[in-house]
Order: sequence, then structure tokens, then C-alpha cells
Amino acid sequence: MPTGLGGPWHASGGQVQRANLRQQTVGLQRLRAGQHAGSLRKLMPSLAGYLVGFAALVGTYDIEDTLTAVGRHLHDDGVRRSVAFAERVRRRRLETAFR
Repeated sequence: MPTGLGGPWHASGGQVQRANLRQQTVGLQRLRAGQHAGSLRKLMPSLAGYLVGFAALVGTYDIEDTLTAVGRHLHDDGVRRSVAFAERVRRRRLETAFR
């Protein structure tokens, strides 16, 4: 049985393994952050366009009033669908967690 320093059975080897796992975790976190940022960059132009159209329809002029009106409309939409907005968000997060 090998007894050299630095193997996984040696204390210093375990430290190296834990350090590697931490580095992998940090790398994965950075990858996910980059994916989220890319998704937001793709989403924002469409979202802004939809919000401008919505504001024109409901008669709001600024972001705050428009988002307040969006909230009311999303609530009413949830009642019609029998699924609250928060539940739809929860489901979407579960779907995207496995991609």
C-alpha cells in the first residue's frame, strides 16, 4: 500500500482534495453567474419592448407605475389561470435547475 505524502489517505492529500472541490464549486458558481447574465442580456430587449407596449395600453408613463400595473394584471391572470405567479416562478426554477 503506497505511503507517500500527498495521497488521498494522507492529511495533506485530503486538504488538496478539499481545495480542488472548493475551486470546482467556485468555477461552477462563476459559470452559472455567466449563464444568468447572458440570459438576462437576451431577455431584456424583449421584456422592455413588452413593457413599453403594456404601458401604452394601460396608460402608464414611468417604470414604477408600469410595474405596479403589471403586478395587478399578473395577479388577475393568476386568478384566471388558477395558478399564482409565485407558483409559476417556482415551477420554472425547478425546470431550469436540471438543465
